[in-house]
Amino acid sequence: MNREPETHYHPGTRYIPTKMPADIYLNGGEFDRAAGAVVGSAVGDALGAFYEPSYPGLDEEIVMRAGGGFDHRRALGGWTDDTSMALGVLDAMAAGYAEAESRMEEIWGPREPGRPENRWYPPAISVNDMAANFLAWYRGHPPDVGNQTAQVLSRADGPEDVAQEARRFTEGNPNSAGNGALMRTAPVGLTHYFPGRVASLAAEVAALTHPHPDSSDACVLWSVAVQQAIFNRYDHRADRERYGDREGPIDFTTAVRGALGHLPDEARQRRWEQLIDEVTDTPNIAEARQRFTPNGWVVTAFQAALWAIVSTPEHSPEQHFRDALVTAVRIGHDTDTVAAIAGGLLGARWGLAAIPEEWTRDLHGDRVRGETVSGIELATLAMQAFECTMRRFFAQRAARCSGF
Repeated sequence: MNREPETHYHPGTRYIPTKMPADIYLNGGEFDRAAGAVVGSAVGDALGAFYEPSYPGLDEEIVMRAGGGFDHRRALGGWTDDTSMALGVLDAMAAGYAEAESRMEEIWGPREPGRPENRWYPPAISVNDMAANFLAWYRGHPPDVGNQTAQVLSRADGPEDVAQEARRFTEGNPNSAGNGALMRTAPVGLTHYFPGRVASLAAEVAALTHPHPDSSDACVLWSVAVQQAIFNRYDHRADRERYGDREGPIDFTTAVRGALGHLPDEARQRRWEQLIDEVTDTPNIAEARQRFTPNGWVVTAFQAALWAIVSTPEHSPEQHFRDALVTAVRIGHDTDTVAAIAGGLLGARWGLAAIPEEWTRDLHGDRVRGETVSGIELATLAMQAFECTMRRFFAQRAARCSGF
């Protein structure tokens, strides 16, 4: 059924997405959740940055603060390398949107049957562009870079060398499975309508700096869970037998377990199912600290973030978002990264509207050194990237149906 074009708007941003043509219909909730995934991750990063690498007191008030961590000059609301690298992913996803802005009349003209060239669709997502963005950021001398990421990017002459240098590093350091890819994976959940495509891209993006199977698997599970939360559905193919043929509001653990079928073999699926069971079997934060710290390792970072989410009562979207992020920080150690990971999935589930205004008011950070991006601009970019994603999907669908 054809629908009238609809304009989507979220009051927390200046962004009003373009009119969607009749063959591309999404409700505003999906845009809100897509932006929520990206901004939620950035908010978690900025909230946790002050406390890294400490273990906050269980009664200590967790609030947004300036300084702390590894950058004492960080301003209030400033994010760290976690979000700057996520921006490198997001910028590549939104490639082509600027062209649309300059050609609005031509692009959004009336649809003419048999003239698909009159419809604007963005180019395919380029992982090479992401690598180039990572290099541009690193070469600007940011105040904080993860050890493995720095080793990889410092050895790469150009973007085409990045993944190769990551493989070389991992071959020489076979236990190197840091959390540096998982911290930036939330935007990958915005990249496709089908979870299998998201899973493939998540592994490829992780491999740019962290090709260890643990890093890849964690990014696949988290990115697919983010994607499922944005579209507010279960992955029936991966988890029909366990959870039944039904749709509705997702359960966080269900969403992560539902992504297990996208891991490459049964042994890895079983291992991660056991790791998720450890999360659900952990009774309190004292046990969580004992089991999931230190969390520079991608597995314990994943577990800490998931525990913070599933152990927090869901009284309301706003309260759950706030309380779960505070818990993520309170677990301790790599507080900004664990909170960034958790914030991506929380934002994808509850949306931009659930994120506390006092946490987004001062949100900002670097794309590269000297180029600051505000929280509003980050939300705008997320919505633009999501619109590009859906246009790519419908372009492919139209091409299959029309024979082009």
